[in-house]
Amino acid sequence: MHENGAGRPLREYFTHAPEIPPREPLEDATRYLCAAAHLDEDMSQQILKECLYEEQRAIVPSYGFDLRPVLAHCLKARRPRWLRDAVLTVTVAAGLVISWTATLAVLVTLFLLVVALGAIRLWGRAATIVNAVIVLAGGPVLLFLGMKLQDVASGLNAEAFNTGNFEAATEGGGHGKWFLGALGLFLFMLAVPVVHRWLMLRTLQSLGPNGTAPIPRTGSLAVQDRIEQVGAAQYGNVTLYSQENPFIGSGHVTGQRTRVWSMDIELDRTRPAKAEEPALPVDPVALRRAIERKLFSMRDGLPRHESVGLMVDDHVVAEGECVQGRRPFDPADPGPEYNGHPLIDRDVWRPYSKASPEAVDLLVRNPQADVRCYQRITLHINGSPVTDPVQGPLIPGSTEGVQVTAFLYLAVQGHMLYAQFVCNALPSIQKRFRIVDVLPSYGAGRLVVEALRRTGVSAVIDAIAGPFRLLGAAMEPGLGLWGSEGASRWRFFTFDYGARVSVREMAAEPSFSTFLQKLDVNKYTRLMERRILEALLDHLELDCNIDVSKYRAQAASIVSNSLIMNGGTVTGQIAFAPNGSVNQHAVHS
Repeated sequence: MHENGAGRPLREYFTHAPEIPPREPLEDATRYLCAAAHLDEDMSQQILKECLYEEQRAIVPSYGFDLRPVLAHCLKARRPRWLRDAVLTVTVAAGLVISWTATLAVLVTLFLLVVALGAIRLWGRAATIVNAVIVLAGGPVLLFLGMKLQDVASGLNAEAFNTGNFEAATEGGGHGKWFLGALGLFLFMLAVPVVHRWLMLRTLQSLGPNGTAPIPRTGSLAVQDRIEQVGAAQYGNVTLYSQENPFIGSGHVTGQRTRVWSMDIELDRTRPAKAEEPALPVDPVALRRAIERKLFSMRDGLPRHESVGLMVDDHVVAEGECVQGRRPFDPADPGPEYNGHPLIDRDVWRPYSKASPEAVDLLVRNPQADVRCYQRITLHINGSPVTDPVQGPLIPGSTEGVQVTAFLYLAVQGHMLYAQFVCNALPSIQKRFRIVDVLPSYGAGRLVVEALRRTGVSAVIDAIAGPFRLLGAAMEPGLGLWGSEGASRWRFFTFDYGARVSVREMAAEPSFSTFLQKLDVNKYTRLMERRILEALLDHLELDCNIDVSKYRAQAASIVSNSLIMNGGTVTGQIAFAPNGSVNQHAVHS
């Protein structure tokens, strides 16, 4: 039922995306992100908070990976962390009961090691060796000196037991036994994070290439239902964004990797392309479809080695700060009022994730609306396999993991056509998460060595932070936080439903790993630009009879500019840069 006056029900235009079964085996990007859930504790917690527990948040579209296994592994990785922190907390509590002075000496030693390791910033294999020497040799020395200082301050006497000095409970060799007990506590607190890391690596062995390990079950029907909701929403075409980036998930728009240009063309020319025929109106929907056909011709009907594996779909975006209070439907007309927000489902207080084709066409033809529709072109750069003339294998294919995404916005307003092009590139997933490709080949001994190497300095930090992390975990909000307060959202005139993070962006490398990746991004950006510009001009000239001859030479300057990756400005008939524009005005006779 339509709640805001006559017309078709909103659910015919905006709805929740349908569920799609998970792919098996897991895609490479999905495996790497599942590994990140175990290897990066802070990232794992942020993913759970933003994508699982805050149920009102919109979900960023997923391209090339599935978010459901990632969420399941975030939950699975959390349980061993709780156990690690619980063991450390119980150990510290027991130590304080038995001998608070000895336990205090151990905690102070660990704190001093954290300070020392933070001050000595080394990288590479030398850092691993130096850090190990500092912890395993410097730690006991600091502990011994700390005990000596306690002895000097308090003195050794028969009454010290009552004050917590463990050495006073023994005779003669009491001091040595006290030191051994404190040293044992010190080593045990370092060993707990190492054992946790070893168990983690054993779990990650199941995420190897072509692995068949099932997706972990959550044990909670409510959590599993929420994961399925997220899994459906990630395949929608609607994104509510909370911060400045409407293209969240494609990379940071403020970096040098972002390529932006725009152009505007007057449509009321006095001289049509064919003088004997009048110019026809420009329909932006028809123009989008012409561009889509031109882009698909780069992929379809070509041999595999010539095909460009791109996807073209819709990208409907709006600010996450949604106005939902009662207000005039048209601010210029005090007549009918509107209640709610078209992109928010008031039954479950979640954003819609799917816009129907009819809604997309309406948004394209109404470019001034708060909800904007872009044409999205997504391409993953991969190495294609090479075969010889008899189809014998020569060079195997590879997954580079670099994603190139372009967004095209078209607006027909005031006898003008405005086109805006934004292209961004997302580097591959961080190398440390790709360890799952080699872990299945590790034996028991190699796995122990890897656990020791990867734990490293973090063992000292984990030993101290365990009790505080356990306290923080106990205070974390659960899935029911927003569900129990859902009705209260209606009290707010505006409410932020927007997505704030992209899992793929969080796990990406800060930059490209090779210069060839930069060149590939440059190549595919140019190919898409050329195809889009030619399709746009051909449609205006051939289908709408609009003279665009003056523009073709200028458009060539966009594609032929060689500074796509490096930034810069070319000054002349046009001004072009990573953020630039091209203008064409009417030629009057």
